[in-house]
This record gives sequence, structure tokens and C-alpha cells, in this order.
Amino acid sequence: MTVRKKRSRRAAKKKQSWTLWVGGLIACLLLLIGVLAWNIWHAKYMDSITEQSAGVVLHYTPPPVVDATPKPATRRYAVSPELELSTKTEVFTHDASVASVDAGLSLIMDDMGYDVRAARQVLALGVPLAISVLPQAPHAARVARLAHEAGQTVMLHLPMEPLGKQYRQLMDASFLKSGMNQQDMRQVMQADLKRVPFVQGVNNHMGSRLSSEPVAMQWVMQWCREHDLFFVDSLTSSHSVAAKVAKQYALRWGKRRIFLDDDVAPEAMQRSWRRVQACVRRQRRCIVIAHPHAETIAFLQHHVTQLKAWGMYPVAALLQ
Repeated sequence: MTVRKKRSRRAAKKKQSWTLWVGGLIACLLLLIGVLAWNIWHAKYMDSITEQSAGVVLHYTPPPVVDATPKPATRRYAVSPELELSTKTEVFTHDASVASVDAGLSLIMDDMGYDVRAARQVLALGVPLAISVLPQAPHAARVARLAHEAGQTVMLHLPMEPLGKQYRQLMDASFLKSGMNQQDMRQVMQADLKRVPFVQGVNNHMGSRLSSEPVAMQWVMQWCREHDLFFVDSLTSSHSVAAKVAKQYALRWGKRRIFLDDDVAPEAMQRSWRRVQACVRRQRRCIVIAHPHAETIAFLQHHVTQLKAWGMYPVAALLQ
């Protein structure tokens, strides 16, 4: 009887140990699945937020005409309507052969081509910058020509397919789309390039989906190499492989580090500005992207003295 009890107890303990081990394994698997699910959701959420940061509204609404009427106290910065491109505007040397630097600040103005007056105000800041023009914008050629005449860098803001359904609905014939074959993609890029003269480089508009596809990016970089164009990854997705592929194709390449105007509220832009300051202070390659919102232009006008004091560079100088 005693032997049977001992055997029974050992069997019960063994069964209990086995149950605990299996239960622990199941709990670990459930935890792992939960972590993976959260990471997938978080990545998609961040890509969506970043896509909004990148000026995804294809049909850009021009900023309102600003007069001399004092603005409400809630709007800290007001655009100076008198500050426009004129014969007195500094003309820069085109940066096709500019020397590279290991650290510095460069500004790319995305989504250009919808508002000529905004383009003049940006160019009149009197600092080296790049004007990245959307090919389907109604004034694409004119804005590119103004930038070229001012000695500034002209870029093609190449539309690429995003992840978000609401943004995919905005795609038109100028977009590179997932599933396109190489020939169709080349035709789209060629048509986009024809609409924007004086182009020296490319950066992506939207593209959180396409920029994560290695084969599509290989086709893009091959085309850029054939046209002697540099490539800057706007980094609208944490999964982008654009910069990596550009490096593989021996292109001059760079990556966006900061979006200045994710939010055009003064306090939000001040937070972004502090990130710019920290980047410059740490002596890094600080490629900043902004958009021609009235609030952004006014903010840059307000801080232009500081920009000049830092000594800005054409984007070509900061490329790898």
C-alpha cells in the first residue's frame, strides 16, 4: 500500500510538473504573438503618421494671401509679403560639383509647384536650399525655373505608392505603384522628369509602401544612375530600403533626418527646431525637410538669421 501511494504521488507530481511546463510554454507563445502583433500595428501606425508628416496631401492648397493686417496673438509668425524673389535676391552657385562635408545643415522644401508666390518667398530667404517639385503640380516648370535662376538645387519630388488606403486614393498617373513592371515604371519616371526642368536629384513623395520594396527601388536607382541624379530618402517609412539600395548602386545619396513641420503649430515647430539645433550641435549630416505652408515660411523667415549664422549647405554637400 505504501509503495502504491509513493508511485501515485510521484505520478501526480510528474503530471503537475508537465502541466506547469506546458502552461508556461503556451504563455510564452501567447506573449510572443502579442509582442509581434503590437510591433506590426505600431509599425503601420508610425508609417501612417510619418506619411502625414511628409506632405502627403497631393492636391496642395496654396497658403492664403497675407496682408499687413496684424495677426491674432495665437499665430506667432506671419509671412512677410514683401520678402519675395527680386533682383536683389542672392543668387547661389549651382551645386553640381560642390565639395562634400562631414557635417552641416541642408533644407529641402517639398511639395513645390502649386504656389509661385510661396516659391518666391522661400527663395528670398537667401540661404542654400533645395526646391523639390511635384511633377503634376500646375506650376512645376515655372517654380523649377525660378529656383534654377536663383542658383538653387532643383529636385524631382517623385510620387510613390503609400500604405494608407486614404492616401492611395490620391494617386494619379505620376505615381510609381507597387506591381508595376520595370518598363512601366521607367515610363512614369521619364514622364515626371520631363515636367520638371533642371533636376539634379530625386526624393520620394509618400512611398511608405513602394520604398520598402527592394526590386522597385533597384529600378528607381538604376534610372537615377542613368540620368546622373542623386537620391534622398524622405524616410516616410521605418521599413524603407531606398537609401540602402542607392548606396548599392553607387549613387550620391542621403536620408532625411528631421521633418520641420509635422505640425504647423508654433509650439510644435519650435520642438522640431530644437531637434535641428541639437543635430547641428552634434555635428551630423542634418537634412531637414519642410513644406510651403504659410506657417512654415513665416517660421523660416523669423529664424533666417540663425540659419545664416549656422552656415547652411546645398543638399549635395551632405550626400554620402
